Amino acid sequence: MDFKIAVLLFGMAASIPSHAGLYKCSGAGGKVVYQDSPCAGGTGKLLDIPEPAHNPRSQYQAELEAQRDIAAARRLDQERELRRAQADLDQQRKDRDRRLQDRHCGNLEERASRAETLANRTPSSYPYREYERANAQALRDQHWSECYTKQ
Repeated sequence: MDFKIAVLLFGMAASIPSHAGLYKCSGAGGKVVYQDSPCAGGTGKLLDIPEPAHNPRSQYQAELEAQRDIAAARRLDQERELRRAQADLDQQRKDRDRRLQDRHCGNLEERASRAETLANRTPSSYPYREYERANAQALRDQHWSECYTKQ
């Protein structure tokens, strides 16, 4: 039974808030110094600093603010992930457009080469030869303007 009383008294003593004293002292040259031990010569003053009162309302407000901060952090994470996904899509579109452009340029070059080959195989007396040469030149010009000047 004495043990239970001792434990009860110890628990009560532990729950009593302890106030450490803060002393305001005058140091060398009249400088103000704050310390946790009494001043030399007993010239200092013990400051009474009250402990902050437990306020359930302020704790509730702090919890609400914490929940808002967590929600804001989640929104920021979602926005960051959305921007990252959008950047990935943009890069995929650029890569696809570049592949299509490369294919288009290859087709233009191939058509121009075929037109030049056809123009060179056609006898010089044949009037269609000049048409093929003009066609080949037009395809080369188109290839140049679409594939080299827009890069």
